[in-house]
Amino acid sequence: MASSRGFKIFAWLLAIAIILLLVLLFIRLHSERRAPGPVSAQSAPAAEKAASSAAGGAYELVSWNVQTFGNVKPERLEAARRAYAAVISTMVCVMAVQEIANDKGLALFESGLPGGPTAWTASFSDTPDSQDNAIFVRKGCASIKADGLLFQEGPDINAARHPVRWARISSEGGSDFTLLSLHLSFEGGNTAAAEREMDAVLDWLAVYSKDPANRDVVIAGDFNLPSRQGKALSARGKSASWPAVEELIEKHGGQHLTVLVDEPTSRPKGVPQNNYDHFVVTDSMLARLASPRRAEIALVDGAETPGGRARVSDHYPVEALVSK
Repeated sequence: MASSRGFKIFAWLLAIAIILLLVLLFIRLHSERRAPGPVSAQSAPAAEKAASSAAGGAYELVSWNVQTFGNVKPERLEAARRAYAAVISTMVCVMAVQEIANDKGLALFESGLPGGPTAWTASFSDTPDSQDNAIFVRKGCASIKADGLLFQEGPDINAARHPVRWARISSEGGSDFTLLSLHLSFEGGNTAAAEREMDAVLDWLAVYSKDPANRDVVIAGDFNLPSRQGKALSARGKSASWPAVEELIEKHGGQHLTVLVDEPTSRPKGVPQNNYDHFVVTDSMLARLASPRRAEIALVDGAETPGGRARVSDHYPVEALVSK
């Protein structure tokens, strides 16, 4: 009898312990759901992308100067592919790319894209210039209805040293817009050529956007010029001879354009330095863009081998969400 009574007491104690353990586990889980920890600065963009992707109402636009992508050494190519895999998520449907050197560079670049060349459609021409611009769209997400180069005839035939690429983008279930992939001249920091080229682009846009069907426009790329706010964040910020893009727009008559992305995007020594890369958008297109920013720098920095000499690029990419 004593043995039976002892066993019952042990069973009761064991049951109580299990119940207490389950209660404590429930309380812990419940408190974690109600009071999640803070999201770090680097994980916040990823969380935002995931939320937007779940909503299904937007995709991502990326612009990136990939730095004279032609005869690329194997070490750099491997680093670049790691960076592309990190930056070009499944949400990225459209890309404006600068400094693809030639057809060989195009093939190498496409081979490093997620899904490979067959997953993307390219708008590109191998011109005599060694820093050509390109536009890419992910198949099944967006398509190119028309494309070409600006300033290929008439008085402005030599208006841009690096030919400006344009494409009419159509997204699945969304509205069309026109995208320019642009790289204004650097000229050792002398902005005179960049200012002339930007003025020619603004002349073209003034005519093009007169048609109501052409009012959704994004000019993306490496301007080698800052935004007004980005100048203050740049190493060249105190230079009086380095005008902001907004100043050029105002001199041209104050077209209804907004300059986006203020963070430093150049990285000549692997460190953010100057605010060169932007999206310049028309008023009607501005309503469709969200979260314009420099991509997370860790995605590029982390792709490079510590102590290695091969860099992905001397620019960080910029990105924005586009509503359909």
